[in-house]
Parts: sequence; structure tokens; C-alpha cells
Amino acid sequence: MGGIRTVSGNYLTVVNNGGLGGPNNASSIIHTDAKAVGPWEKFRLKPVDAYNYKYAMQTMSGNYVTAVNGGGLGGGFVNDANSPIHTDATKLGPWESLVLVPQTDGSYAIRTTTGFYITAVNGGGLGGPNNASSIIHTDATAIGPWETFTFDAFKPAPSPVAIRTSSGRLLTVVNNGGLGGPNDASSIIHTDAKAVGPWEKFTLKMLDASKMTYALQTMSGNYLTAVNGGGLGGPNDASSPIHTDSTNVGAWESLQLISQTDGTCGIRTTTGYYITAVNGGGLGANNAIIRTDATAINAWETFTIELR
Repeated sequence: MGGIRTVSGNYLTVVNNGGLGGPNNASSIIHTDAKAVGPWEKFRLKPVDAYNYKYAMQTMSGNYVTAVNGGGLGGGFVNDANSPIHTDATKLGPWESLVLVPQTDGSYAIRTTTGFYITAVNGGGLGGPNNASSIIHTDATAIGPWETFTFDAFKPAPSPVAIRTSSGRLLTVVNNGGLGGPNDASSIIHTDAKAVGPWEKFTLKMLDASKMTYALQTMSGNYLTAVNGGGLGGPNDASSPIHTDSTNVGAWESLQLISQTDGTCGIRTTTGYYITAVNGGGLGANNAIIRTDATAINAWETFTIELR
């Protein structure tokens, strides 16, 4: 719970604490000229799909922020049925689903369900009628300063996830990470877990939202590394396909999630190979459990990401 600041340092205000969907006159639905956080400047972020940074923005009255038409509206609209923003929704639908896109300076852009970005016109500081110099637009196709926002007191963050193989087993990071040696009985990665414990949990750290690239971080803070950027398929020895002892994110830690029509995803390494759970999972020791040399996505290369 906290305030949302525009690039000018002003806060977003939800007039009347939400519940408005009619004409945007002097009591505009959204203002961007507040200098401090009061009840009308506070929001909750309700996860919709946290590993993809998808949230709903809820006011303190329990209403949700709606990007009308799923975005794409700009100047010249009075705040009627075609208004860029309403605050009277009591249930979540596609128009209330917003993707928070991390920026390198710690701010976020807010992307609507149709791919447009929310704009605080003039970078904030406006409180009057939503006329041609509309306070909020939802039709930006690129991120500039006016499309960036800072979340005070609360940070959007993905929830921990578990990763399930095509056979229904879970990926286990042995010792919760920190291993880079031979894949023996204390293998770096197992794929035979049936239940989620601490070693089966990951955090997806977004690297590039537009390309769906992430780093997979263990609960101990280490990152999964596709050694050589992928392309390895032999025993997990010194040239192990996967290590879990990296403390920094580099090219080998960058993994792209490739969505499949059944809701699963492939995991592509930086060199274009796919991660394979051999036998579709179910292996725990003294096996080539994981490979990184697949050139196409088949059953063994599909994984299900589950929020935990």
C-alpha cells in the first residue's frame, strides 16, 4: 500500500477515493498534482499474474482502476464512456489488468492489456478538467518520461514460483543453490520432487519485459546459469549444463520464456537452445538430468510456471 509518483514528483490522486466513471469535470477522476500522500493517493497492488508483473490497482475504497477499452485513448475525450480511466470497477476484468514494466532507474511503466502505456500528461501536476490537455492518456506506444511512475512504500515484485516438468514433477535446486560441480548424488538439479519445498521455489527476476527474459533466482539468492549460454548435453561434470552458484546476472543467466498454446513454456538460453528435463522429469541422481542443447520445443522442453 502506498503512493504512485509521476516523473515530476507529484502523486496520482483517485478523486473521492474511487467510484467515479462519469464526466471528468472539476472533480476529475484522476489528478496528478498532489504533493503528499493522503487516503486518496494510496493504492494496493493486487497480483493477477505476478511472475509477468501483471497487477490490478485497487483504491482504498476497494474499487479498481480501469483502462477503458483496454487503453488507446488520449486527448480530446471528456471522461464519459470513452474516458481513458475509470475508478468505479468492483470486479477484475481485462481492462483492469495492468503490466508493470521495470525501468533501469527503478521506476515502472504501466502497460494496458492492449499494449499501450499510461501517460501522466506534462509528467504530472494537473488537476483540472480532462479536456484536450487530458490529465491521463492511455494511448502511448513507447515509454518516455511521462510514462514512468515510481511506487512508494511498496514495490511490485513477482511471487515465488515452482517449475513443473511435463511429467508433473518439480525442479529442485539442491542445497537451495550454490553448486557448480559434478552432478552426482548431490546433483545440482533434480527433477523428481512431488511437492514444493524451499528448494523447489524460484523468483523470476525480469530482465527485459518486451522479450520475456528473466533470471531464475533461488531462495538463497543464487542464479541458475546455462553454462556456455547453453548447448551442453552430456553428464553434469565440470562443464555442467546448469550451475546454481552465480551471484550476479550475466548473459548465461538470461533465460527467455517462450509461451506455448497449452499454457506451458519453453526456456530458451541466450544462444538459442532450449532446456530439457530428460525423460520429462523424474530423475534425481547420477543421470543426465538436465540438458541445454535442444534446438526445438518438444514435450521434454515444456515447463509449467506455478505461483507459490
